[in-house]
Amino acid sequence: VSARSIVEDSIDNTAKGWVLWIGTNDGLWRYDARVDAFTRFGHDPKDPASLSSNTVTTVFRDSHGTLWIGTDQGLNRMDSTKGRFESYTENNGLLDNLVLGILEDGHDRIWLSTPKAISKLDPQTKRFINYGMKEVLPDIRFGPGCCLRSTDGEMYFGGEGGFVIFNPDSIRENLYAPPLVITGFKKFDAPVTLDSTISEKKAIELSYKDNMFSFEFIALNFTHPEENQYAYKLEGHDNDWIYCGNQQFARYINIGEGKYVFRVKGSNNDGVWNEEGTSIAVIVVPPLWKNTWAYLSYALVAGGVLLSIRRYQVNKIRARHHLEMTQLEAKTLRDVDQMKSRFFANISHEFRTPLTLILGPLEKWRTRVTQVELQQDLGMMERNAQRLLRLINQLLDLSKLEARGMKLQAAPGNIVAFVKGIAQSFQSSRGGRSVILKVEATEDEIEMYFDHDKMEKILTNLLSNAFKFTPEGGAVRVDIRNPQSEIHNRIEITIADTGIGIPSDQVEKIFDRFYQVDASQTREQEGTGIGLALTKELVELHHGTISVKSEVGKGTEFVVRLPTGKNHLKEDEIVEETTEIHERMVKVAAPEYAGKSKTGVEMADGKSPMVLVVEDNADLRAYIREYLVPTYLVIEGRDGAEGVEKAKEAIPDLIISDVMMPKMDGYELCKTLKLDEKTSHVPIILLTAKAGTENRIEGLETGADDYLTKPFDAKELLVRVKNLIELRRKLRERFKAGQVLKPGEIAVTSLDDAFLRKVMGAVEQRLSDENFSVEDLAREVAMSRSQLHRKLTALTNQSPSDFIRYMRLHRAMDLLKKNAGTVSETAYAVGFSGVSYFSKCFQEQFGVLPSAVNEKA
Repeated sequence: VSARSIVEDSIDNTAKGWVLWIGTNDGLWRYDARVDAFTRFGHDPKDPASLSSNTVTTVFRDSHGTLWIGTDQGLNRMDSTKGRFESYTENNGLLDNLVLGILEDGHDRIWLSTPKAISKLDPQTKRFINYGMKEVLPDIRFGPGCCLRSTDGEMYFGGEGGFVIFNPDSIRENLYAPPLVITGFKKFDAPVTLDSTISEKKAIELSYKDNMFSFEFIALNFTHPEENQYAYKLEGHDNDWIYCGNQQFARYINIGEGKYVFRVKGSNNDGVWNEEGTSIAVIVVPPLWKNTWAYLSYALVAGGVLLSIRRYQVNKIRARHHLEMTQLEAKTLRDVDQMKSRFFANISHEFRTPLTLILGPLEKWRTRVTQVELQQDLGMMERNAQRLLRLINQLLDLSKLEARGMKLQAAPGNIVAFVKGIAQSFQSSRGGRSVILKVEATEDEIEMYFDHDKMEKILTNLLSNAFKFTPEGGAVRVDIRNPQSEIHNRIEITIADTGIGIPSDQVEKIFDRFYQVDASQTREQEGTGIGLALTKELVELHHGTISVKSEVGKGTEFVVRLPTGKNHLKEDEIVEETTEIHERMVKVAAPEYAGKSKTGVEMADGKSPMVLVVEDNADLRAYIREYLVPTYLVIEGRDGAEGVEKAKEAIPDLIISDVMMPKMDGYELCKTLKLDEKTSHVPIILLTAKAGTENRIEGLETGADDYLTKPFDAKELLVRVKNLIELRRKLRERFKAGQVLKPGEIAVTSLDDAFLRKVMGAVEQRLSDENFSVEDLAREVAMSRSQLHRKLTALTNQSPSDFIRYMRLHRAMDLLKKNAGTVSETAYAVGFSGVSYFSKCFQEQFGVLPSAVNEKA
């Protein structure tokens, strides 16, 4: 151990009450004369309150008894009572960590010599002031412990090359706190060109790829500027200030994305610090996969996964509960069905007797009467009575099946010919509905055992539903196939339609008894909900299966699969072959297609007025139609919504509508059509069973032109139809007689007046355009050509082309009267491509040549 500095200290006034403090290259040693023992104080890297270094250069005891220890790692102030040390280094403002000499002046301030400067420490404020010596005495190198304070207060610091003498009281401090300025910015040690000076910018934005950057800065103190001190930190990255001495730059590498603030502070040559300094924001933009939106999307995905798992669990619990409820509900429904079946079976027996008494006389009188109209009325009555009888028979069949009282009576027969016969009976009974029926079979003859009567009921129910729910223009397809099965031979009978379809959640229920897809009070089709239930029972009685596929708006397909041969049948289910082959073809006359013996197109010529009949009861529509077709062209709508569509499409001359209808009642139909520019001129007659005055007033307030109460006299209906059409004809004649068109004189509603103004305005804007056509006019008024033709003809008795020519000729007359140009100029000005054609049309319209009008002007 090498001793470098020794200081005496006292404990008491006894002979041995003294202590020596010895600075060595192995720490600070304390020798106590009373006990003749040494105590070592050294550096512990884990203890910040230990000596800053084991290399002690000098030891000094001040006037207050405080021990100061100089080391190669800074100055230490010792608390001798606790044996703890407080260290001062370059981070605290010391210019160099190697302390060589220590003195105290008369103001309790500590003076130090270091290789770079003489420094002054104020123990109260713990602030250093450094006095650089390189420029004053560049050849002096201070030595350890080479210092002295004289009796007059002067201080001597010496070493190789000489010594320095000064009086501490004669030195004036520089109290100016210099402002700090950031002077430069670099990325990867290359200067960056900014849109403004770095000192003026508030923030700098960097890419995450710019992982090395640096700032340059300066303190504006020009008194010994080389002694200015600096400290900096990057808030968000550095926990403490980094004291860099007189280094004027700060470099950072691999800074993560985020928002930071770079701060720098500095001192003058006397150690007066500008603590506020200056700052600039640094924003490191994260990559796309780390930005806020990316983390938000990650959170959403994670939340979605958790939500899906939770929903799956909840749905599983709900499905289990739903299954239990469904089973309970199914049992309840079966009990209710059995009660219904028993009730309807009992009451059906009571209906059969009066029905027999009705059908018998009807059949007798229908064969005896020769008048066509009376035969049609009796036929309508008979069809409805037969329909009621079929419903009763279906109920009885269900009760028999339930009681296992119905037996299969299968006989051999050609199933292809049988199916085609039933299908053709529907083809002949469609009564004018444009529904295409197509029957196809893979073979002309397929022999099998089946109950002809029950098979007829199966096919009749399926075909009846197919035609009932297929709209005009649709198609019904029947396929008979004999695919080879690995288990046994079977046939497949497919009946498909292009009708309204069945919702997917209701497909499984259509074979339930008394279930109806549309159970609302305004349902479009009649039915009881027992036809398909009976069909399924009869198919299963044949040891077959029936399935259904359906899509709303596209159609429904039923497939009946039946085994061939007779191995699957019991002995009592087979009947002996007889000469009666049972392939009788029953004419199925569904009420939707009945009562249409003639069509308006066949009965009326092209000039006949068009009448639209909107009625949900097919027989009543046929009844009204029979009275109208000799005089008028008749089209039909089966409900209010269809009536509105057909009215807007065809623009009829008159509409007869029922009030109580599905989808849309007559009041709503009337209001809709009267508020539509295309159909506002069409007169409407409402039919209703409500005879109250308030009901009549309600109908008239919606814009109806007339009102009839059921039951009505057909002759009265014809008179009212004739009168309304005649009134419209007389209004058109006013224009035809040669009056100049003025909106408001012809139209009977404000919408018609607005329509004529729109048409006239469109024509006037394009009056000089010889290429202006009817199609152009239709586009201007947002109508099809046919709709424009019927609307304009109904209001003015002129076609669109005649109307355009009419407007051009009247404009030409005005121009010629005002002598606005020659005949040729006038012709081209109103859109005529030739003078001769213009003169011809002008003479036909006004009876004079345009030249004669021009001469008079």
